[in-house]
Amino acid sequence: MESGIFFELKTLEQEIFRTFFNLDDVSKIKRPSPTQMRIIAYILNHKDTDVYQRDLEGVLNLRRATVSEVLRTMEKNGLISRVVSESDTRVKKIILEKKTNEIFQSKRKTFEEIEKTLEKNISKEDLNNFKKVIKQMISNIEYTKEERKSI
Repeated sequence: MESGIFFELKTLEQEIFRTFFNLDDVSKIKRPSPTQMRIIAYILNHKDTDVYQRDLEGVLNLRRATVSEVLRTMEKNGLISRVVSESDTRVKKIILEKKTNEIFQSKRKTFEEIEKTLEKNISKEDLNNFKKVIKQMISNIEYTKEERKSI
């Protein structure tokens, strides 16, 4: 079992997260998690449009409760604020706080360092194959979920 795909992926994930969190400077500023970083990146990439929780659920492939909790934490840590939409008072748009972009840029450098470390001594061809295999595994899981729904 220890040499199985699941075990190897979990081990890799743990090492990435340990590295990610240990590279932070020891400041009092609460640093965003990888999921929070993805949310910030999405909002920055869509700064010309309003972003709502439902947008993030689809893009990040996360459940409503998960996104809600992440956003609650981000709001508590002063990374975002949620304001009632002018066009639909039932929903709140997500706004990045001013300091969030600066924190994001700093943290993004950490991500880039980790990417370089992960890719070190691996050929482009092997990396492309790895990405292809990962995408196929995701597709396999999606197919299995759909199969189970039809039972």
